[in-house]
Amino acid sequence: MSLEKDEDIAKAKVTRRGFLKGVGAGAAVAAVAVAGVEELRIMQMGQQPVTPGPGPQPTAPEVTTVSTVSFTVNGTDYTVEVDNRWSLAEVLREKLGLYGTKIGCDRGECGACTVLLDGVPVQSCVVLAAETNGAKITTIEGIGTPQNLSKLQKSLLDNDGTQCGVCVPGIVVVATDLLSKNPNPTEDELRAALDGNLCRCGNQPHIMKSILAVK
Repeated sequence: MSLEKDEDIAKAKVTRRGFLKGVGAGAAVAAVAVAGVEELRIMQMGQQPVTPGPGPQPTAPEVTTVSTVSFTVNGTDYTVEVDNRWSLAEVLREKLGLYGTKIGCDRGECGACTVLLDGVPVQSCVVLAAETNGAKITTIEGIGTPQNLSKLQKSLLDNDGTQCGVCVPGIVVVATDLLSKNPNPTEDELRAALDGNLCRCGNQPHIMKSILAVK
């Protein structure tokens, strides 16, 4: 009798997993049945079942890619349309034809592209042209020309201060700004001012000599 009772109890036991499987299967059958009844009801009313489509898609905001910029370069007023991604160096060269501003590294490390922006030396390859509206800009062309060299440019020629010449425009801009504020800088002061300007030809000693010789 005891053995038969144990077998009856074992048959009556329901595992947790088995219970959940049963519940899940029942729910699935019920869902299918409900869906079928609803579709049948719609068809009896003479309507076609409608499959819901995607909801309204969000509209992307309109992005402005061009700006109109007005600034003064070397004493001349300009108004130009610029791509918002363009650097000041690109606009000076490609829009205004001021090719004296060189693009050396295009990442603000060599200083070849240095110009004065509202009286402050900046590396124009990392300045967005769209952000210079209303600014006053001085490039190498505003300091001297082949027909009318500045004292510093003449000194660079007299003291072998140039080799390939790519770095020279930026150095002239920085040194001219320094000399306008400090006509007799020490060598250390000059080194500090030129800290962001590199000469890849290794001609720094002659460049330093040329600048310090300006009177």
